[in-house]
Amino acid sequence: MITIGLGEYAITDTENEGIITHSLGSCVALILYCPISKCTSMAHIVLPERDKKHGLIQDKEAYYATDFVPKMIHFYLDKPNCDIKGLKAYVIGGAVSKNPADVFKIGERNVQIIENILKVHGIAYENHETLGSYSRTVEIHVNDGTVKIRKRNMII
Repeated sequence: MITIGLGEYAITDTENEGIITHSLGSCVALILYCPISKCTSMAHIVLPERDKKHGLIQDKEAYYATDFVPKMIHFYLDKPNCDIKGLKAYVIGGAVSKNPADVFKIGERNVQIIENILKVHGIAYENHETLGSYSRTVEIHVNDGTVKIRKRNMII
């Protein structure tokens, strides 16, 4: 099992392999799976976009949705035996803070931006588990594209 953390991603087509990420709060796991080639990718996306105003830059490639999601999609455009319209896409996470004073709404913005990018590229996701006040652990298995999600109530 390949484990990814904040702002990381993995791509594999190795049989009997899987990818897992833990503790998705406001972060979102984006999974793309090609049933034909078994090419499987997962990104643990932290923020919807770069904060250019304050100059806060994180150098992990999958940290920002607007930077990484198009790259992830374009990888599949160049992949032999992958029809982008046949991809299975999963959007998981994007929890909402229990704090009513949360003005940033990172989870909701992450989900919205990722869904918009998928839509622009004509990728319909057939399964998602988003929002709510849950921390999620998610894994996908390459052989059959099975996705497993475990949820825990968040305390913040």
